[in-house]
Amino acid sequence: MAYALFITRNDIIKNTPLQGAIDADALLPFVRTAQDKYLKNLLGTILFDYLKQSAQENADYYALRLQNYLIAYSTQIPQYLQSIGNATQIYPDQSNQYFIGLNL
Repeated sequence: MAYALFITRNDIIKNTPLQGAIDADALLPFVRTAQDKYLKNLLGTILFDYLKQSAQENADYYALRLQNYLIAYSTQIPQYLQSIGNATQIYPDQSNQYFIGLNL
């Protein structure tokens, strides 16, 4: 499962003194650690997990919309379904990826 980050690499570049002086992608593992150590402590587990589950649900929703768009317009975007027969190639997963969770 993907881990929801509350900051993006663009936020790091635009809103910190680091700007373009460092590879922001290299900082993302440290952002995750900081979220777990400090933000979870400030928000509490319940609110932190809620904000994290909401971000994941939004990501799942938009991923499904993108997937549906690519399938619907695959004739205009032939690279989406194009294959070269290479065994190492990753083909698009066209199954339903949207998952809203379980209520028990």
